[in-house]
Amino acid sequence: MKLRKLFLLEGVFNGFIIGVMKKILCVDDEKFIHSILSDFLKEGGHEVSSAKNGLDAFLMAINTQFDLILTDFQMPIMNGGGLIQSLREKDGPNKGTPVIIISAFSEPAKRCTEGLDNVHFLGKPIILDDLKSVVDKALEGLN
Repeated sequence: MKLRKLFLLEGVFNGFIIGVMKKILCVDDEKFIHSILSDFLKEGGHEVSSAKNGLDAFLMAINTQFDLILTDFQMPIMNGGGLIQSLREKDGPNKGTPVIIISAFSEPAKRCTEGLDNVHFLGKPIILDDLKSVVDKALEGLN
């Protein structure tokens, strides 16, 4: 008997609207928060790659196409705003990729990304229902 993989083409899983599994880069320097975000996205049927700061994420994103980048704003080495600006300036696979920036400091994060397209915001503390809504909105046109 052959094993078959069954892919859910339409439906709802853990509250996410599922079309095709999306490739998401999750960036956060706090292990606990990163784990919560990553687990939540994986439960929603997505493939999740991880980075612990903006520079690591940038190095991953210059070679790998992601459907969505979810990043903290305040991180060491390179913050989320620097990551987004660097991706938008470089011709690469993620120049126009939707980004969700998570921050307890929404005003500095918004100023840092002012004028950049396809950037969404989510405040801290993170409420998973709000995360689901922002992820669904950011991925809207990709199914």
